[in-house]
Amino acid sequence: MNTATKSQIKEASLRNLGQISESNNAQIFLDNLNSWKPLDRFVQDHDQFQLSQLRWLLRNRKRNGLDKVVRKIGKRIYIHDQLFADWMLKSD
Repeated sequence: MNTATKSQIKEASLRNLGQISESNNAQIFLDNLNSWKPLDRFVQDHDQFQLSQLRWLLRNRKRNGLDKVVRKIGKRIYIHDQLFADWMLKSD
């Protein structure tokens, strides 16, 4: 048996165990987790928004649909970059 075949067999058995997909899912989760930014960092990264603008939007998030792109953990508010951009494109 040559080396390519051995590695293919090993890869197939790992796939069957779900280890490769778990590794990929972990990377996707980590990338997604890094997209959530605290409100102050979001304002720093996107200087076209003022903190007061975002606070007004956040106060009205249930009415304007922003609640789907915001998470509150304790007293801290996190905004997802890509979901916020999608929300902006969809909003009136």
